Amino acid sequence: MNPGTDLNCLICGIGVNPNAAALLQAQFGGAPPAPSPVPPPPAPPQKRRKHNPAPAPPSGPGLFSSMFGGVRNFWDAEEDVQPDDSKTLFVDPKELEKQHAAEDRKREAKEKSEGEKTEQALLWLLNNKSPRPTELGAIVTELFNQAPEPTTDIPVQTETFSECQVCFADDANCKMKTCGHCNCCTDCMARHMEIKIKEDDVIPWICCPFPDCRAKVAPEHFNLITHERVREFCIIQYSKILQRNSLWVNCTSKNCKFGFLVYDANFSGRVRCKACGKNQLVTRNAEQDDSIKELLKSGAMRKCPKCGELTMKDKGLCNIINCGKCSVWWNWQTRETGNSQREMKNRARDRGTLWEPGELQYQQRLERTNPEEFRKLLERNGIKYDPNYRRGGR
Repeated sequence: MNPGTDLNCLICGIGVNPNAAALLQAQFGGAPPAPSPVPPPPAPPQKRRKHNPAPAPPSGPGLFSSMFGGVRNFWDAEEDVQPDDSKTLFVDPKELEKQHAAEDRKREAKEKSEGEKTEQALLWLLNNKSPRPTELGAIVTELFNQAPEPTTDIPVQTETFSECQVCFADDANCKMKTCGHCNCCTDCMARHMEIKIKEDDVIPWICCPFPDCRAKVAPEHFNLITHERVREFCIIQYSKILQRNSLWVNCTSKNCKFGFLVYDANFSGRVRCKACGKNQLVTRNAEQDDSIKELLKSGAMRKCPKCGELTMKDKGLCNIINCGKCSVWWNWQTRETGNSQREMKNRARDRGTLWEPGELQYQQRLERTNPEEFRKLLERNGIKYDPNYRRGGR
């Protein structure tokens, strides 16, 4: 059945469609009575404008030109400011590929230049066991200026503390240079910085000890800790910077923080590490190896959810992994990511994903029956052995 026909004008909705009678006659086989014409509504009173009165509609015959001249002028004005899409209708894939290739070359040139400088600085720190305090101070200041500023708001300290809020024994005499917070003594501030360095929790920087404050600790506060701790901090910072470089390949030695800048993506060969001296196979595209493909397929090796770094987990360790390339904490089982080890472990305990089946029992049995092998397991994965610590959880 044909759809019904509107008797009203399709433009203004008020006047009669001039073809209504013919349409109805063709549809229903008879001529309907002619509808009485509907008079147009009275024109609304025009408001007086103070500035820039609208131009009068153009004169001409016909209902459309007399009633909608202003609208047509509006459309014409819009057409004048419409963007020209003729240049964006088609993009040559070859030109787009050339553009991406040029961007990649520019990025790799920048990574090469910055990577070589960072590599030299890291190698100097690794080989120089006792750098001068002025040299360390200059390095800390340079790293401080490179570290990103916090993205969260700095909390306001609403009260003044007369005693340290950590030890409650000394005066709260350590005022932060960056955020102005003052809630602890210099001794507690030094311990705070040393613990952060010991736990490798210095990315992007050591934060103020005030609750919920992410402001960076100023370089002046590094005078509170030993030169060896400052050197260790600088080594960690340089190592993390290089690990974010796509040209960098880490040394395979467990305790070595150095590596190699590999400029050719298809390079594969044996190279000696300048820091530890180990001769090893170095390649940027490790996934091309058949053995790596099998390990990934079986799940014995997995990729970091954030940067894709290949990772293996020893039997007897929990599922919380710290990526050696991008420093993100992630769950081996669920692939969830987080900002800290504590956050990820608490979340895993609540969801029952902290351990693979039988892993906790294996670790506890190894600790009881073979303490030496248990110590090697921990130290092989960068965990300091503590005989008084009791590991457990779900």
